[in-house]
Amino acid sequence: MHDDPKRVAIIDGGESAMLHEVLKHDMIKQCTMVEIDELMVMTSHKYLKEWSACSDIVGSVEWGVDDPRVDVCYKDVVA
Repeated sequence: MHDDPKRVAIIDGGESAMLHEVLKHDMIKQCTMVEIDELMVMTSHKYLKEWSACSDIVGSVEWGVDDPRVDVCYKDVVA
């Protein structure tokens, strides 16, 4: 593991649980999440809020996808 990570890429993070874990770290300045299925992200946000909610992280937004450090790309990483 890197001693002082600043940028993180999450591949196939549709339910946003990994994003939640990444955003717990203040040292992270940029996080790009690539997901093929936008519907998966939106459905998870609606039905699995406890997985992706960031309201428990001091200084964060309610939903990690809305965090200014996050860029979400909806595309196939294999194509």
